[in-house]
Amino acid sequence: MLIPWSTDAPLYHMPVVTITLIVVNTLAFLGIIVAEDPTPWALAFGDGLHPVQWFTNIFMHAGVGHLLGNMIFLWAFGLVIEGKVGWWRFLIIYLGLGVFESAVSQIGMLGSAGGLAVGASGAIYGLLAMALVWAPKNSLNCLLFLFWYPFSFEMPILGFVMLYLGFEVFVLWLDDFQMSSEAMKREVASRLGSP
Repeated sequence: MLIPWSTDAPLYHMPVVTITLIVVNTLAFLGIIVAEDPTPWALAFGDGLHPVQWFTNIFMHAGVGHLLGNMIFLWAFGLVIEGKVGWWRFLIIYLGLGVFESAVSQIGMLGSAGGLAVGASGAIYGLLAMALVWAPKNSLNCLLFLFWYPFSFEMPILGFVMLYLGFEVFVLWLDDFQMSSEAMKREVASRLGSP
């Protein structure tokens, strides 16, 4: 497992919104666990347009691994973007990316047979793309766990993004380029109480 945890990109602003978003996402995840029926807040496919879900689903996650992965990437790339643009611009960028991706997904899936989606991945990918454009040569400090042994090293953002995207394409290829894996679909369904 490869974990980016900090960057050498200059931080002109404290990452207060990045930290706040991590806390809010964690609290929302805990809220999902105790909620009676969180499905109205998830992004529903094949059931018309629900603009409120475009916002709410970006604070929901299907499991601990999903939450941790997104929050690690939010931390690493939020440092770069919020560090450049400041807190209020970063908040608008983050929410705008998440809402835009959710709206496009729901509109694109209008004719589908149903299903649910949750997570901040659309916003995180947007931050990753912005960091790639703004700071491709800056380094990310990464931890690599091989057989439970941690190795720390630096890697340029460009190299990290290329490695990560290559891994994502490989995983998609293993899953026959389906929208999400059966394991993820089952995890979302079990977490949100769907059959």
